[in-house]
Amino acid sequence: MKILFVDDMTTVQMLYGQLLYDQGHQVILASSLTEALTLAREHRPPLAIVDFHMPEGNGAELTRALLAQPETANTLVLMHSQARDVVKQSLEAGAIDLIYKDDPHEVFLMRVAAVTHFIQTQAEQQRREAAARKREMEALERARAVEERARVELEERVAERTAELTQSNRQLTEEIEKRAHAETNLRLAHMVFQNTAEAIILTDPTGAIIDVNPAFSAISGYTREEAIGANPRDFKSGRHDDNFYAKMWNSVLSKGHWQGEVWDRRKNGEIYPKRLTINVVRDASNRIEHFVGIFSDISEDKATEMKLEQLAYYDPLTQLPNRMLFRDRLEHEFYSARRHKSRFAVCFIDLDRFKQVNDTLGHSAGDELLQHVAQRLEGCVRATDTVARLGGDEFTMILTEVGVSSDSVAHVAEKVLIELQKPMHIKGQEIFVGASIGISLFPENGEDFDTLTKNADVAMYQAKARGRGNFVFFSEDMNTRARERLMLESKLKKAIENEELSVFYQPKMEMYGGRLVGMEALARWVTRDGEEIPPTRFIPIAEETGLVGPLGDFVMRRAARDCKRWLDMGHPLRVAVNLSAREFLDPLLPERVDAILAEAQLPGEHFEIEITESMMMQDVEQAVHVLQELRARNITIAMDDFGTGYSSLSYLKQFPIHTLKIDRAFVKEAPDDPNDVAIVAAVLSVARAMDLKVVAEGVEESRQLALLRDHGCDELQGYLYAKPLNTDDFTQFLLHANAHGARQLQNLPASRFSA
Repeated sequence: MKILFVDDMTTVQMLYGQLLYDQGHQVILASSLTEALTLAREHRPPLAIVDFHMPEGNGAELTRALLAQPETANTLVLMHSQARDVVKQSLEAGAIDLIYKDDPHEVFLMRVAAVTHFIQTQAEQQRREAAARKREMEALERARAVEERARVELEERVAERTAELTQSNRQLTEEIEKRAHAETNLRLAHMVFQNTAEAIILTDPTGAIIDVNPAFSAISGYTREEAIGANPRDFKSGRHDDNFYAKMWNSVLSKGHWQGEVWDRRKNGEIYPKRLTINVVRDASNRIEHFVGIFSDISEDKATEMKLEQLAYYDPLTQLPNRMLFRDRLEHEFYSARRHKSRFAVCFIDLDRFKQVNDTLGHSAGDELLQHVAQRLEGCVRATDTVARLGGDEFTMILTEVGVSSDSVAHVAEKVLIELQKPMHIKGQEIFVGASIGISLFPENGEDFDTLTKNADVAMYQAKARGRGNFVFFSEDMNTRARERLMLESKLKKAIENEELSVFYQPKMEMYGGRLVGMEALARWVTRDGEEIPPTRFIPIAEETGLVGPLGDFVMRRAARDCKRWLDMGHPLRVAVNLSAREFLDPLLPERVDAILAEAQLPGEHFEIEITESMMMQDVEQAVHVLQELRARNITIAMDDFGTGYSSLSYLKQFPIHTLKIDRAFVKEAPDDPNDVAIVAAVLSVARAMDLKVVAEGVEESRQLALLRDHGCDELQGYLYAKPLNTDDFTQFLLHANAHGARQLQNLPASRFSA
C-alpha cells in the first residue's frame, strides 16, 4: 500500500520509512507541508502518517489541506507526535488517530497494520457491495425486460390471432414462427430465474408465494414446495419491529420498489442478514399483479464489518475497548448524564511494577499479566460501566450513575486495589502488582472529554506520588500544582539548554587528621528572576521527563572541569557525582564518562560515581557489568543512602564498589537513638569485613562526629564542616580546609576505645 510519511527530520524519515518498507508498503517521504501536498496529489496515497510539529506549519494544517484536495480527500491521516497535548487538534483537523513517537516500533507497526487492513477491507467491501448491487440491478432489468417482452408479445399475438380468421395460410405460418420465438424468450427467462445466484421470490398481490428459484432454497433452506403458498412474513427473524415493515411496504406501494438490509430466519432457525430489493409488477390497468423480491446473503459482509469494528474499537490483547471506543462511550455518557442530570466517574489506573515484570520475565509474561488485570477489572464493575485499555499498562473505567455521594466510587476503587494486590500466577511464578488510581467526577471536575480525562490523569499521578497502591479524587489544588509543574518543566528544559544551572560542592573530610579528600557535586538552580528552586522539586521532574540525562551530563562535565582546575592548583581531590537510574542503566554510560573526562583532561582516579542500592537492584547483571566497566577506568564507585533500600548482603558482595555512604537519616538521631547507633555500628562493621570505605552523610554536631570516630568511620560530610559551596567559595575553602578539619577533631573528647 502507498503510505505518505511526512517528517522534517531525515533520521526519522529513514527509520520509519524502512520500518514501513520492510512491511511491504510503498513509502513516499516528504519533509515539508508543501512537498507533502505535491506528492499526495501525484501519488494519491490511501494513508498518510504526519509529524505534528514541522518548521513551516503543523500536522493539523497539513491534514486539513489534504482533506480539502479532491485528489486526497479520501486519504486517512495518522498523526505522529512526541507531544501528548495535540490529540484534540489532530482529531479536529480530521486525523483518525495519533501515534506517539515514544511508542515501541512494534506498537507503531501494529497501529499502521490495523489502519491499512481497515482501508483494504473497506475497499474490498465497497467493491463487493457495488458488484452485488450491479448483479441485482442486472437481474432485475433482465426480469423486467423478459416480462415486458412477454407481455408485449402476448398482446401482439392476441391481435394477430384476431386477424388470422381473414389471413392466409402464410400468415398462420408466420404466427407459428413468432410463437416459437416467444417460447424461446420464455425459456431464456426461465434459465435466468433458475440459475442466477440471487434468490428470487414471486408473490401474488396478497403476498402468497407463487414461485421461488433454486437460489432461494440454497440460502433459506426451504424447498420450492415448502415455500409455495407461504407468506414471506413467515420467515421473519424477529429483529425488526412493526414500524420497520410498515415503512418498507409504504415505500413499495408508493414508489413501486424498496431496497435495504433485512434479517430473516433460515429453516434451521439461524437468522441471517440479506440485501433485499422488492419491486411491484403492474398490469396494463396499473393494478398490482405480482411482487418480485430479489435478495442475496450478506453474512460474510457482516462478519467482515464486525472484524473491522473489533480492530478499530477493541484492544487486541485484552479485548477491552480501546482509546477510540473509550472516547466514544465517554462522549455518550456526557450526553446521558446531562439528559438525566446524573453524575458519573472516570478512573485512570496505572499498574505498579509492570515494567519490572516485563523486564524480568519478558513481554509475553507482561501481556499475560495485562490479560489477568483486564479480567479482574471487569469483575469489579457493573455491566453498565466501561473498562478500557488505553495502551501499555494504563487502564480506564467509566462508572455510571454514581449518585450524589462518591462512596460508591471509592468502594469500587478499593475493590480494584484489593483485587490487583492479590498474587497472579504467570509462567510458574507468583507475581504481585498493585495500582494507582486517579478519579475525576462529572460535572464537578469537568464537563468535556479533555478536561475530565486530564484531571483523572493528574489525580492518578498524585496517587503515585503518595506511595502507590492508593486512589485519589481530583481537586482543583492538584490542577494548580500540575500547571505549576508543567511551567517548571518548561523552565528547567530551557535552563539546562542555556546552562543556567550551577554546581555546588560539599566537602568530604578524612576522619583521622581532618584532611579534605574530596567533595560531592550537587546541582543548584536559581531562575533568572531570582527564585531558588530546591533539588527536591526539579530533580524528580528531570527524572520523569527524560531531562535527567542532559542535566547529569552538565553536572559531570562541570564537576570534572572544576576538579581538574583544583588539581592543577595542587589539590588532588576526588569529585563525586550522583547518577539517576536512567543514567546508570544506559549501556553507553562508560563511553559518556570517558568523553567527559577526556574533555576535562581529568584522570579517572579523581572521579567518583554515587548510585543507590535500589538502582543496582533493577537489573543486577547489567549493574555489575557497568560497575566493572567504570572500575576498570580507576573511577571510584560509592553506594549512596546505604540501609534505606534492599540492604541485601548477598547482593552487596556481587557489586564491585569501593565505598558505602551511611544515609543522613541514621546519622541525625544516632547519638540519642539506640537503634540508629546500632545501624551505624553494623554498617561500619560490615564495611570493614568487606574492605569497603564508609562515608557518613549529614554530620552536623560534634556528638555525631565522636560517635562515628569511635566506630571507625573513614570519611565525613555535613554542615559541621561546610554547607554546599559554589565554585568560588569552595576555592577559598581549600585554603584552610585541612586546618578546619583538624580543629573539629581536636575539640572532641578522647575516644572511648583509647587506652
